[in-house]
Amino acid sequence: MKTTILQLELYDNHFSILDRMEWSHANRILLVWPKRVRLVEDKIDLLIIQRQAVKLGAQLAIVCRDVRVIESANALNISVFASISVAERSRWKSTPRFLINRVNNSFITNLQEKEFPQKTKKAGSSFVTIFTHIVVLLLGILAIVALLIFLVPSATVTLYPQSEEKQITISIWASPQVHEINVNGNLPAVAKQVEVSGELSGQSSGFTGIPSAYASGEVTLTNLSPHEVTFPQNSIVSTSGNPPIRFLTTEQIVIPAGINQIGKVTIKAMQSGTSGNLDSGTLTVLEGDLGAEITVNNELPISGGEDQQSPSPNESDYQKVQSKLLTQLQRQALTELATNGDVLITNSLDNGNVVSEVRSLEPGQPGEQFSLTITVRFSGLVYSQSDMTRLVDQAMAASLGKNERNYSGKIDRKDDLTEAIISTTGAKWQEVVTAEISPAVDNSSLAEVISGKPVNLAAQILQEKIDLVKNPSIIILPSGWKWLPFASYQIHIKEQ
Repeated sequence: MKTTILQLELYDNHFSILDRMEWSHANRILLVWPKRVRLVEDKIDLLIIQRQAVKLGAQLAIVCRDVRVIESANALNISVFASISVAERSRWKSTPRFLINRVNNSFITNLQEKEFPQKTKKAGSSFVTIFTHIVVLLLGILAIVALLIFLVPSATVTLYPQSEEKQITISIWASPQVHEINVNGNLPAVAKQVEVSGELSGQSSGFTGIPSAYASGEVTLTNLSPHEVTFPQNSIVSTSGNPPIRFLTTEQIVIPAGINQIGKVTIKAMQSGTSGNLDSGTLTVLEGDLGAEITVNNELPISGGEDQQSPSPNESDYQKVQSKLLTQLQRQALTELATNGDVLITNSLDNGNVVSEVRSLEPGQPGEQFSLTITVRFSGLVYSQSDMTRLVDQAMAASLGKNERNYSGKIDRKDDLTEAIISTTGAKWQEVVTAEISPAVDNSSLAEVISGKPVNLAAQILQEKIDLVKNPSIIILPSGWKWLPFASYQIHIKEQ
């Protein structure tokens, strides 16, 4: 006959034993107890294990040395052996299902009478039983009534305490050197930068000449060689200055052979305007390969060049426009630095550093209007609005007396950051803080004083204990109830 041996562990109990038995498909199940360990504390547990074996259609036996387990097993007709080898060689006890049920029921009844004898005793006479039931019923009704009196009514009391204005002045020190706020006025601050760009147009106040006619004249060419020299048309002669003023010959001439032989030729300025008007003796340079054979000179002045006057911007015009544009960009920087909950200390904003500048016209170029585009980097000191709010709240709270509190938690601030004193390490100014202050009220103590009182009496007590601007409002639910709840925690007191 096939036997399943279940070697039990220290952590096993009757639930895990039942689970392990479920997996058994043998005709006999042998439970092997660990040495000196009692896995089953209750006789009922062993009975449940036996019923599981019957349910599986298997015989049950135990290898165990625990005296209590052995006694319980013998009472349930379960075989107990000293070792596995003895169990395998021996005959196991077997009880039919109907007999097991009868034995088990008898066993449970005996166990209940032994361990719970009070449950098997008679309850007494029927009269006593009926009287007891009536008493219990009356007590239950009284308990319900008491709960209704204490728990069902609820009251909302609204107080209107007399308030007064309280004002304090806080000396603020905002600096990057401060890392935590405190009631003394220390406020963390950071240096913040922003780049802003803008464009502004202006009207030209200067003038410049626009070339309108070309200068012309005549130059004398002197031969330095013994042979004749051909001087081509459109040859270039110029001044020796930097930059040179250039002229083109208008025709080709041939200079006779012989040293110091001369020839004259007409010239025209390459660029129009008065810049081509020259004094005599200023055209002395001959450009090209013939410079070694010929010299050039204008014996008479060169004239005929003309300029037309036109408006043009000058440096003064650009300085005025830049000043206006910087003012506009500074206002823009004030806005951009005060973002994401940051507040700019106005006086800390610098004059800006021009990063780039683009001019539409350079001074001397013609144009009635011009424009200037600049990008400027501004720097300023900022602090967090939330940090300032917490600092002000803490400073006001620290200034309150023992019997004062900040009424409704509202605090008004008045500062003038334009008067802040700026240094290399931070900024100093004063915050004037105003709050509505009311007497401190212990709501729980008041609720205890007025609990269980009539509405009129409760209102009178509240007026005596607190300086109110008008009578308190008392609302009781359910409506029509004339007394405040006896349970003080059912009284909710608020202030307005």
